[in-house]
Amino acid sequence: MQQELETREAQLSQVISSLNLEGPVADSLRGKVEDLVDDKNRQIRESQYEIARLKKANNDIIHTYQSKLKDFGIPVEELGFKPLVFNEDGLTTMPAGLVTMNT
Repeated sequence: MQQELETREAQLSQVISSLNLEGPVADSLRGKVEDLVDDKNRQIRESQYEIARLKKANNDIIHTYQSKLKDFGIPVEELGFKPLVFNEDGLTTMPAGLVTMNT
């Protein structure tokens, strides 16, 4: 990751030097780019948190639903679909885009 950061800083320096920018203008441009990158990184972290929260909520709903089915004596297999549950890594074995699998 440190290597990527150094590479991007070198690329930014090359762009600034090719535009013949120096002094306060170059510093301002660097600052704006750094602010933009920081903002994008914050958005990525927020999105990752939201995805984790939604996966947890999905699993909680499925477990509650299955528990209620059991309370009423209804086997999950009789529903005609298999609920999508995420594992510890946040992954599923279902094909992309599917929420349920018809049986």
